[in-house]
Amino acid sequence: MKKPDQSKVEYIIAEKGKGAKNADIAKAMHITVRYVQKLWARFKNTPKCMILFPAPMDRPRRSPPTQNEQSAVLVARRKLCGGANRIWSHLKSVGINIPKGVMHTILRESSEAVEHKKKQKRRKWIRYERKHSNSM
Repeated sequence: MKKPDQSKVEYIIAEKGKGAKNADIAKAMHITVRYVQKLWARFKNTPKCMILFPAPMDRPRRSPPTQNEQSAVLVARRKLCGGANRIWSHLKSVGINIPKGVMHTILRESSEAVEHKKKQKRRKWIRYERKHSNSM
């Protein structure tokens, strides 16, 4: 299924407003019936001039770490002399919630943490995994 663009979404909503069946619209637009239902549920009470293209359906990106977060992580690093896990548990007990991955990037940027080249290598066992689990 290919995600429809703005004009196709407007067409789908217009056709559904006229009373067309979901299956007919889905077949004409080469999308699933469920996607037509989701679009209609989203736009059924919206005027035509207000129809906006659906936003991406994945998780929103986190903004870069703020200056406060960076300073909190670096102060905790100097105080505890530990890695991201230890710093995370300390900051969580204080009441500051920063993801471990964000902490690790802050530590790498400030050269407090190093990247291990051995851990960056491709694992040999991954080569032998199948693309599809049932392909024998």
